[in-house]
Amino acid sequence: MSAGWYVDRDYIGPDADPDLSLPSRVGTRSESWKRAMKDDEQCVRFRLLDDDGNVYYGGYLVESEDGESAGCALLSWGMRDAGAVELQIRESPYSEWESYMS
Repeated sequence: MSAGWYVDRDYIGPDADPDLSLPSRVGTRSESWKRAMKDDEQCVRFRLLDDDGNVYYGGYLVESEDGESAGCALLSWGMRDAGAVELQIRESPYSEWESYMS
């Protein structure tokens, strides 16, 4: 699977679109791609935070094994869109959030 992400949670907009996935950010909007992404062992949950620690967005992130980085592009998008300054990930629902990029 290629690197990419999709946002499934918007914590800043009460009227936000629940599916913020754009082809330029994830490669596809198809539900089958999203299901495959979640099943990929490289897939992790992410969240984007501002400098006060407020969470703006959450979703799924896959970094490819060939070095293609979606994390940098995701944080750049979060900075432009909402002023996010930190990308945190967790590998399972039971693990702690850890800073991935800031």
